[in-house]
Amino acid sequence: MKYNVYLVSMVKRQGKLLLVRGDDDLYHLPYSLLDGDAQPIDALKLQLSSELGIDEVAEQLFDVVSFTDINDSSKRAVYVVYTVGT
Repeated sequence: MKYNVYLVSMVKRQGKLLLVRGDDDLYHLPYSLLDGDAQPIDALKLQLSSELGIDEVAEQLFDVVSFTDINDSSKRAVYVVYTVGT
């Protein structure tokens, strides 16, 4: 079984949660696909720095969940969710 692994960031700043607008014009938490042999925490820091301009972070693992598409069981994903305080 192959899973796509996504890193999801719950970025909290001044009591507010950061949402980004996707290509579909819907808002969601920032996320990225984990590449190859990268360590999740290193990839998370790179994503926050390069895509959001956030360099100083305190991160903590929040949850890990997996999903299988009910219409196509070959589509599986794991979401690694971090809380991020800046």
